[in-house]
Amino acid sequence: MNSYPLLIEIGCENLPPSDIKIIRDTGAEIFSGILKNYRIEHSRVKIMVSVRRAAVKVNKAASHQNSVFEVKKGPPALVAVKDGRPTKAGLGFAKGMGVDFNDLVKKETPKGEYYFCEKKISGGAVRDILPEITNEFIKGLEFPITMRWPGAPVRFPRPIRWLLVKFGRQAVKFKFGNLSAGRSSRGHYIFADRKIYIDKIKDYKKILKRNYVYADSAERLRCLKNAVERPLRYTKGYPMQKDELLEEINNSVEFPTGIKGKFPEKYLRMPREIIEACLVHHQKYFPVEDKAGNLLNYFVGVRDGISEHLETIRKGYRKVLIARLEDAEFFLNKDRKKALNDYVKLLDGVQFSRGLGTLYDKTERLRDLSEYLARRLNKDKTFIRKSVRAATLAKADLVSYIVEEFPELEGTAGSIYAALDGEDKDVALSVREHYYPVNPAGDIPRQEIAAVVGAVDRIDTVCGNIGTGVEATGSADPFGLRRLVKGLINIMAGFNWDIDIEDIVKESLKVYKKQGIKLKKKHTEKIRGFIGKQVENYLGINFKYDVVRCVMAGERLNPGLLAVKAEAVADIKTSDGFDSIITAFKRIKNILKQAGEKGIKIPIKYDGRKLKDDREKKLSKEYRTVSKEVEKLLAAGGYKKVLVKLASMRKSIDKYFDEVMVMVEDKDLRANRLAMLKNIFELFAPAGDISELEFLPELVPELVPEKTSENVSGNASGKK
Repeated sequence: MNSYPLLIEIGCENLPPSDIKIIRDTGAEIFSGILKNYRIEHSRVKIMVSVRRAAVKVNKAASHQNSVFEVKKGPPALVAVKDGRPTKAGLGFAKGMGVDFNDLVKKETPKGEYYFCEKKISGGAVRDILPEITNEFIKGLEFPITMRWPGAPVRFPRPIRWLLVKFGRQAVKFKFGNLSAGRSSRGHYIFADRKIYIDKIKDYKKILKRNYVYADSAERLRCLKNAVERPLRYTKGYPMQKDELLEEINNSVEFPTGIKGKFPEKYLRMPREIIEACLVHHQKYFPVEDKAGNLLNYFVGVRDGISEHLETIRKGYRKVLIARLEDAEFFLNKDRKKALNDYVKLLDGVQFSRGLGTLYDKTERLRDLSEYLARRLNKDKTFIRKSVRAATLAKADLVSYIVEEFPELEGTAGSIYAALDGEDKDVALSVREHYYPVNPAGDIPRQEIAAVVGAVDRIDTVCGNIGTGVEATGSADPFGLRRLVKGLINIMAGFNWDIDIEDIVKESLKVYKKQGIKLKKKHTEKIRGFIGKQVENYLGINFKYDVVRCVMAGERLNPGLLAVKAEAVADIKTSDGFDSIITAFKRIKNILKQAGEKGIKIPIKYDGRKLKDDREKKLSKEYRTVSKEVEKLLAAGGYKKVLVKLASMRKSIDKYFDEVMVMVEDKDLRANRLAMLKNIFELFAPAGDISELEFLPELVPELVPEKTSENVSGNASGKK
């Protein structure tokens, strides 16, 4: 089968950097899936995306779809034929399939003889279905926000202005709304804003580069790094190439050119974090440092385009940066007229959240909760004192002038001011790091005092908001409650705290009540379920769903401990014979459930003296021995050893069920036997509910006919 290169380019107005990332990360998989659904054999799909275009390139795509045999089941033979002649049902099926009745095939099935239609569906020319494939690809890309504009057949983050579709040497022409797809692309929007004709697909990148466009993200990133380094060749400085800034700029330009600038040295007297906020967050410039890592009064800006009129641009870049640095210096000096502690009182004038008091009220709650958590973690008096002090200062910088002007310095400014005020270094660091992790994949605090304050800060916000009726649904989470809980889980697991989240929640609700803030019970009852769901998701990243259900069945909501349990359960679940203990526990659980449904009262403990059968006496003896050993292992945290020890009861439990009837007529004997089963079931409780585990035997792979046609990328089946 012949194959040709394929190129599709979607030209549009400037895309947001986040949407460029979505296309870059998902586009190849989406397009490859579409080709497979259309039964088109193909080589690797390459995605090239920039601020004004998204392109798909395939070096080899089959010229025709693969042919397939379609088999359709028709009516039973007894219905399709009567007295040796086809009936209306038989003739109707044949007509519907577009064949003569004599072309149908009669086959034996488990339900009797049936008529089938078998026909070959030849693959169509790929060129003819490329308009449909292009349309499906554009629709298949998923973005958080899309728009529709006049004449557009689809939604997209920005208006589509041109379409290039080439298959081999020929352009595929078709109408796309008001657009006509063809063989032309566009160059740089300022320096080469004209139609560019792509003759050979292999020259696509080269032609665009001549027109000041680096189409490929990876190639453009390499060019960007060089562009940032090149202006500093004759200085002693090195650019701080921060990954986030590199990615943002790479997704904002098509032809990067670096411009070195300089600002007055006097501004270096300010804390480094404030200077970097001006350079990076506001102006998107790269800071420059020396070999020792000291910040220099240079910067490198990036323009989208060629190196013309750089001196004029350099002056403009410098002018706006100095204005920003001047503002920062002014607000810093204004803030430093008083100590950070003096700002705490001003928090009383700022509302925290609807119905939850002021930021000062929140600070008071954080003080109480930090002390509670530090004591529960058995920390010494110094740790407790520092935690309370860090909680006192944690939100103080929110009313500072610098944070009002530079919101990204929240926490950082407070940490700087605390250090300048002579506060303990752990306290000063905690003011900054109690916000960590800032996202689910971010780093947790480096020291535990910050972790304590950060954990109770998140608990306080979650409890307060849910307690006043705020709900975080799958489509809406205006207060970022899920993100806060994920951060809490990462902190607790990272520091391996042995405490139940629900204990901190209960204390948080008490503190709210002490302040006179009323939270409705019908809302607060949802808090554990909400947090529990996030813990399940956290465990589900590394463990199968049945293992997660098993360990989550316990009463404690301790992320670190649950992860340890899940690892032990997952490890032993696949061991020889453990499937038998799973089956036994499912049986025990069902018996106990049925007893409850029948209203049978089961004693807390069973009486060994009332046991009659030798098999149950033997099981009882083994249970008592194992329970003592399990108690010692649990004290040492050896959950895997606990499960191994519990699994040793497998044979005794199996034989018990083979030889002993539990639900006998004698009420006392029945209750005692149920109580013993309940005690055995509860013996496993520290590791979770073993009956939730599923034992799936290995599946034997089904044999399929070998593909005979030459394949470029692999099997593909789907659309006609």
